[in-house]
Amino acid sequence: MRLADFLLNNSLGAHWRRIRRFRDDKSGNVAIMFSISLIPIVGLTGFGVEYARTDSAHSKVQAAVDAAALAATSAALKGGTTAAAQAAATQVFLADVSSINGLLNNSSVTPVVAVSKANNVVSTTVSYSGAVNSVFSGLFGAATTPLTVHASAIGGANIAASGSGSYYGSGSLSEDPVIVGADGSWSLFMCDYSGNTWYNLLSDAGIQINANCTGNSSWSEYYKVSILAGAHTISLAPGLTSVSWYGTSQIGESWMGAITIDGVAYAAQSGNNTYLVDAAAGITVKVVVGQPGVVGSAANYALITTPHYSVSVAYDSDDDVDGLTGKAATFGFANIQIAAQNAGQCGVPGGTWGGKLGRVDDFNANDFIVSGPTSQSSQFSWSCTSAAQANAQVRLVN
Repeated sequence: MRLADFLLNNSLGAHWRRIRRFRDDKSGNVAIMFSISLIPIVGLTGFGVEYARTDSAHSKVQAAVDAAALAATSAALKGGTTAAAQAAATQVFLADVSSINGLLNNSSVTPVVAVSKANNVVSTTVSYSGAVNSVFSGLFGAATTPLTVHASAIGGANIAASGSGSYYGSGSLSEDPVIVGADGSWSLFMCDYSGNTWYNLLSDAGIQINANCTGNSSWSEYYKVSILAGAHTISLAPGLTSVSWYGTSQIGESWMGAITIDGVAYAAQSGNNTYLVDAAAGITVKVVVGQPGVVGSAANYALITTPHYSVSVAYDSDDDVDGLTGKAATFGFANIQIAAQNAGQCGVPGGTWGGKLGRVDDFNANDFIVSGPTSQSSQFSWSCTSAAQANAQVRLVN
């Protein structure tokens, strides 16, 4: 008998036949491939669920920190000590986070609360660093996911001996543009010079000043100015002949006293012209033309008065010479003078100049963008009659 026949007829040959059949059998491939692919599918699903869970916890903790910052600010404004403000923040925070799924030690965590007071304006910062329990990632050695959040809030008005709001002082917004605060400090405000973007310069109860800019990549000036005073809208829009760097620029040079009030246009007239007297609201609008036909004269200006603010708008002239080309140019720009008297009764004023008045500076131009000349910020709609109501005005700061 041949060796091959012998192997086929004994037990070793039988095993060999079974091995060949197993090699050629493809009926179990789908199950095998599914089992292999199931590993990344389960992994991705697990990580996705865990990410959603962590993101939800982060959003809830952020909301708790926001609420804590507002609570601390309110407590401090009501005369509470720093310790009392911190306690108020902690109490609100713990109440909000106690039910957050997965937050470690959610019943005993304590946020870090910092409270400062300057000129009766309260600034509060609340921060928290913790972790969320990682169920799925724990299988790979990452038992927790770090979580860090913070929030800042400000509020209040300067409280005088009489108990009323008490912001006083004068400042300006003028060329380049430069913001000069009531305390004498100044900062440069780089605005969009296309003329398409409007900025809030001041907003307080019943008053708002919006303006846009013109210029180029090297400089920008306030151009159009819109003032909302109670139920009235006052607009100044000087002529714009061209915009270039040197040689042909004539910006705002045509303004000599024209003004639009509540949609009615008034042409420039020599002398002292009163166009609006709203005795019930304490608002007056007049235009003084001391030098008829003279562009850029400080003797030509509009004056708007409200119970707590006096706003003067003129268009100055600035002759300049390029040191490289020797070409001359005349730049006209809005020079806005603001004086506050017992202002901010409902809280810290808004806007670029209002922030300086409230000793809360913000150098990010994007924070003050409004949708147009008649846009109203939240402060414009404030209504309050007492210091207690003023103290209730608090807001988060980005």
